Parts: sequence; structure tokens; C-alpha cells
Amino acid sequence: EVHDYLKSLCPDLHITRGEYDEDARYPETKTLTIGQFKLGLCHGHQ
Repeated sequence: EVHDYLKSLCPDLHITRGEYDEDARYPETKTLTIGQFKLGLCHGHQ
């Protein structure tokens, strides 16, 4: 699976679900805090 391969390259991997993803284990959006910065992740077509 692609997820497992990417996790082997970067254990701190963050993933969001796209419009065609059937796997519900990934959220549609995610907010990360890195130091003093907050980053928002979402599907690319939103």
C-alpha cells in the first residue's frame, strides 16, 4: 500500500482524504502545529 511505503520514508507522515478516496480513516482536513506556526492541510481541489 502507498501509505505504508510513504510511512517507511517519513514516519511523521500526515495525510488528508481526497474526493475519490474511499478509505475513511483519513480526515478531510487536518491542522498541524510546528513550532509557532499552524498549518492547515486539505484536499487540493477545495
